[in-house]
Amino acid sequence: MTQDHSGRMPWWKKALVWLDKENDRQLSYHSMPAPVSRAVQDNEVWLPAVLHASGSTHAEKAAQYCQCQFDIRKTGKVECVTTSAVILRNIVRDELASRQGKPPAPREMSIQVFVDRLDAAGLGAWGKRFSTSLPVIGGFMHPLLQLPHVLDMLAREFKDTYGRSFRWELTSGNTFDDLFDTLNNNRPTLIHGIWSSRVVNPWTGEIDLDIANLLGGFPHTMPLVSYSANDVWRFYDLGWRPGQPGNGFYQMTSEELINFWGRHYPLDSYTKRFSMTTLILDPE
Repeated sequence: MTQDHSGRMPWWKKALVWLDKENDRQLSYHSMPAPVSRAVQDNEVWLPAVLHASGSTHAEKAAQYCQCQFDIRKTGKVECVTTSAVILRNIVRDELASRQGKPPAPREMSIQVFVDRLDAAGLGAWGKRFSTSLPVIGGFMHPLLQLPHVLDMLAREFKDTYGRSFRWELTSGNTFDDLFDTLNNNRPTLIHGIWSSRVVNPWTGEIDLDIANLLGGFPHTMPLVSYSANDVWRFYDLGWRPGQPGNGFYQMTSEELINFWGRHYPLDSYTKRFSMTTLILDPE
């Protein structure tokens, strides 16, 4: 239960509380989506493409692909899309390499190497990611405007190297069953959503004028890893480093996922509700 500080607030602070409530009203998803079907509820499935690495369990194998966005110098806070793209790049690389009998390399490309590569390309790479050196927007990769160009670049590179590659789809209005199908069909997938945040902390009354709080939430993109029969969705935890507590995954129930995946900015300026980017690999 949140605490009510409104009676002790000056008018300007009450205005900020009103802004938080209005943001929630505008950005949150207020309908009930279709529930997870029985076929999904009764299954546990991991993305097969993340199981090429070494490890005694699926979780240990999959965790080998996780990278931490905060390892990117200066701009880690906004590097979730960049980090997710590199993780998917390495997952697809191992899937294609395995078809040719080549060993896995879960971290063949690090996010810092990828960032340095784009930064070195200068202005010509801004269509893929804003240079680290730029103020405010430095390091940001937009999932609608820039990520597609990165995926096209990676697809061409894989075609040249392995003779096989992938195509991608960006879709919105998806269901839990759609999300489950990407795992079942071995299609590496990113989901896009908004973490809820507030200007006025509802517990302490403290004020944080971070731009994300003023907008009503912080945008985030992360790769899907698995679904468990106890209604737990696993995604790569982009804030995790090997050796730290945890196992490299961020877990959510379907209800928790609604609050993130179903939240959007006005004019769908990040992505639409329930959006995901899915990679469809060429057949063997």
